[in-house]
Amino acid sequence: MKQLTVKANTTGTTTVIGAWELRAGSHDTTEHLARGGTYPGNLNAFAPLQADAANGYDPAPKMALLSMTQAGNAAVAVLEGGDINGVYALFGTQTTGTAGTSDLTLSASAPADADADGLKEVTITAGSTGGLATAVLQVMMLYY
Repeated sequence: MKQLTVKANTTGTTTVIGAWELRAGSHDTTEHLARGGTYPGNLNAFAPLQADAANGYDPAPKMALLSMTQAGNAAVAVLEGGDINGVYALFGTQTTGTAGTSDLTLSASAPADADADGLKEVTITAGSTGGLATAVLQVMMLYY
């Protein structure tokens, strides 16, 4: 998996604070049932073999934390890598400016490989209305 990075800022600045895969095991699979006697819960016949078909990688949901600084009431950034196939949700909060005088808006484009490098890109747009031209926004992105 290629690291999630900011490819370009078209308005304002964006920093990736962190990006994690939310894995506590392979979600939505029954691979443990296919392991039979090799499953670690069956110690009588346990044999640590890697030849069975149940050792594949299953993608898990991911989360990224972004810090976006507006320029002219908006922050627009192109993110690349991180195996982005779609965005579940964006959540945000405004950390500077006058609370209650602005409305935070967040949106994400459909992922696409714009430059044919094999890495999908997504454009994140964040902004606030109400005259806060330099607000700092903390954004959590859940994606797959």
